[in-house]
Amino acid sequence: RQKFTEGAIYKGTFVAVKRIARRNFDLTRGMLIELKLMRDIRHDCINSFIGACVEHNNILIITQYGARGSLQDVLENEVIKLDTLFCLSLLNDIAKGMTYLHSTDIKSHGNLKSSNCIIDSRWVLKISDFGLHEFKSKQETVDRSVDRWSHQYFRNLLYKAPEIIRSDTW
Repeated sequence: RQKFTEGAIYKGTFVAVKRIARRNFDLTRGMLIELKLMRDIRHDCINSFIGACVEHNNILIITQYGARGSLQDVLENEVIKLDTLFCLSLLNDIAKGMTYLHSTDIKSHGNLKSSNCIIDSRWVLKISDFGLHEFKSKQETVDRSVDRWSHQYFRNLLYKAPEIIRSDTW
């Protein structure tokens, strides 16, 4: 069985674990409200938020695991052949998930890209890695291992909103 992301076992189920790169962390009332909002969101095309683990120098976000990986993994896999109807189904799942997400108190995704679209074992696409804006703020986002002129650097910029790219210092 292939493993697409860091994971753990929670209540007998394999879950995805995402580390937040932050040294100092004070849990504020606003963050607790964000966590409650995330816990309340339930939809077929939204990846379920399970919880967070907040310890000194070890901050984790725990979500439902996508057994088929991300949309990016599926698109880059040459073994998987996608027909037009299947692609349309995946696009429909994205539209349903984003429509629902925009109707909630979270309002927007903020970081939508193919690596944040998770595909579960039933081939249903689920929007992931949304919300928790205050919780994720002040994250150390500089990845020193990525060369500024590499393919990976520019691939990461592909899904970034133009206004955010313009505000970055070149």
